[in-house]
Amino acid sequence: MIAYKDFFIGHIYTVVKKTEDIDFSFENMARDWDGFVLLTEGEGKFVDEQGNVENFMPGDIVLLRRGYHYQIRLPYGGSYITSALDIYFKGLEEKSLFPRILHLDEETIECFEKATAVFSTHEEGSVVQSRILLTSLYVKMLQSIEPRSNLINKEAKAAERIVRRTFRENLSVTEIANQCSISPSYLRACFLRAYGMSLTKYREQLRIEEAEILIRCGFFKLSEIAEQLGYCDVFHFTKNFTRAKGISPAKYREKYQKEL
Repeated sequence: MIAYKDFFIGHIYTVVKKTEDIDFSFENMARDWDGFVLLTEGEGKFVDEQGNVENFMPGDIVLLRRGYHYQIRLPYGGSYITSALDIYFKGLEEKSLFPRILHLDEETIECFEKATAVFSTHEEGSVVQSRILLTSLYVKMLQSIEPRSNLINKEAKAAERIVRRTFRENLSVTEIANQCSISPSYLRACFLRAYGMSLTKYREQLRIEEAEILIRCGFFKLSEIAEQLGYCDVFHFTKNFTRAKGISPAKYREKYQKEL
């Protein structure tokens, strides 16, 4: 079990409980801060940045990092606790931790309720006290995430092998699920639990890693790399690479050549 001794919460901007009416839908194009959304009443859907849809039930908490794009739908309304804060840690595999949907027990939910109530008083020392409570809760949640190998069931492992073998192709989740003899919804859920990201995001990560190798070797045009990796055109390749690496493929090549 990881100690998470280098994990801590910095500034807390807000921790608040909200109640929404029917047909509630919220889309965040890119979170400004880290935080979580804990559903306490009602039922709905959580939609990740790849468009994958997961059931969102009372007691479910979504751990999110800044910059993440997601949507929450509560067709019949409900209540939830949401937050905006800064989290910091060292030496952890962030990609395997966020985003993450966990189901909390009643005792842990009560602790979140307490941390929210403490922060909402705005009394002297309330921010420090809520920070202590939330840090403890985060550590508890992250420690509950078993090592990745223990979470990988045979279906997720089979899907991962298929994706590694075919990441240059554009197989749909349904096609991969059919090869694993399971439903697409079950595949999405078990893959997210095992690898900490959606199947399509995992494939995109493999493509970007391969793109870095092909760019550095210097033998291929960007259009050729885009074609090899299954992108419909060089524009989409450039857009995805820039989003993942924070630099365009052309600038990446230029930067690498200067460092040689």
